[in-house]
Amino acid sequence: MSKESLVSSFVATAGMHRRRARAHFAEVDISPGQPRILEYLEFHDGCIQRELATQCHLEPASITSVLCTMESKGYIRRVGVPGDKRAQQVWLTPSGWEQVKCCTEVYHQLSQECYAGFTDEEKQTLKDLLDRVRANMQRAERDEEEHRGE
Repeated sequence: MSKESLVSSFVATAGMHRRRARAHFAEVDISPGQPRILEYLEFHDGCIQRELATQCHLEPASITSVLCTMESKGYIRRVGVPGDKRAQQVWLTPSGWEQVKCCTEVYHQLSQECYAGFTDEEKQTLKDLLDRVRANMQRAERDEEEHRGE
């Protein structure tokens, strides 16, 4: 298999998955960027906004913009941290918790679409192979960072 066909397959698959995810999320009024935040808050409700940005791999300006939208929709509330005027905790509201459930349902729908016709063994094999590809890329990224730091 040529390198180009592998790259093409990754790009085409990722693009299709992104389009399908956006369509499903739009149906439940969840904008791009919000699913990651909702997922993180599901297990870290009340975390500091800075932590949320770091864990969701978003720039401070981007997280502020997404959180403002989520706050205006009533999905979250932000509360200042006593003793630290710059820090804010981010909490899910009851509507936000409903959106977390919607995310879970959307991910289930996407999985059903992606794995249609796959056996359980094929699903596990695909997951294992993709995990290996990701691990290889992470290792290459770390190696590059180490070489830059020398």
